[in-house]
Amino acid sequence: MTESQEVQETIDEQQIENARVGYQVATSLWNSRAGEFWSQFNAMLTANSIVLAAATATTAVAVSAPESIPSLKSILSLLSIGVPIVGLALCALWCALHERASGYNEYWARSARELEEQFLNDPIKTLSWGALFGEGEPIQFDGDPKPLRMNRIGRIRVRHTVRLIIAVFVVMYLAILVWGLRG
Repeated sequence: MTESQEVQETIDEQQIENARVGYQVATSLWNSRAGEFWSQFNAMLTANSIVLAAATATTAVAVSAPESIPSLKSILSLLSIGVPIVGLALCALWCALHERASGYNEYWARSARELEEQFLNDPIKTLSWGALFGEGEPIQFDGDPKPLRMNRIGRIRVRHTVRLIIAVFVVMYLAILVWGLRG
């Protein structure tokens, strides 16, 4: 073996080791961000549920408040407009946080998948196959006669589902706001 071949082999081994470390870091960050994503989702869902309940209650009380107490009626009317607006602002913040978290999730997944495909492809195919599986492609494991395939409902992306949940809150806040403005 020539000196040039030895140097090339050392470089290749170093590249593969660097790729392994990079892969571990990318998958670790991906898992960490996924945990943060769900914690964030739960916090925003809880906050929106509380604000929605407050908006509904204040608007209901404002609409039915007696005209005989004008100061109470005006405070409740102001709250019946203000609380849904706070809810809409909270939804805008939630949407921004969600898009950022989803973007990072996609970034770390693609980074790890790229390292896996370029340097670790045989026998490691976990993320590469996971991407195909998520898109509904059949995955065939060694020794398993039946391929594995994600069902249609499971292919709906979390990103789109969370957007839909945020949109439902926005619609409810708008309905309460209109109800408060009419009352």
